[in-house]
Amino acid sequence: MKKMILWAILILIIIIAIGILFYLGRQTQSPDVEPIEEQEYYYDHHNARNSLDYAGRYSGVLPCADCDGILMNLEITYDSTFVKNYIYLGKGEGEVYEARGSFVWNETGNTITLQGVEGANQYFVSENYLIQLDLEGKRITGELADMYILNKQIDLE
Repeated sequence: MKKMILWAILILIIIIAIGILFYLGRQTQSPDVEPIEEQEYYYDHHNARNSLDYAGRYSGVLPCADCDGILMNLEITYDSTFVKNYIYLGKGEGEVYEARGSFVWNETGNTITLQGVEGANQYFVSENYLIQLDLEGKRITGELADMYILNKQIDLE
């Protein structure tokens, strides 16, 4: 009887060993999909150009060195055209100056450049406003910085 118990224990040990080997063998097998060698990153490709309702009319009074300000109206469209009207306040007879043309986006899709316009012609595009940039395409800083913002005009029709 002792022999039978020893054989039963031996068979049980063999079965357990086979089960363990089978389990470990499955753990080291390669999965059905190939592992990613380099970490993948998710890039959010949203920018002003493809995410905002940027088309419309923007207005504001910009600082002026030799007048009371420049009343600026800039209309931009989804087909990359613009109409820019401006008046020098407190100077001359209130003549309205106008420029028309097309604009291009920068690589990151957050700034437009008006084509064929002399002087400051770059605008940072944000939700419901534009910020006029300096001649080098940088944000204007200092105490007058907030005066270079053109707010989107909402039509209540």
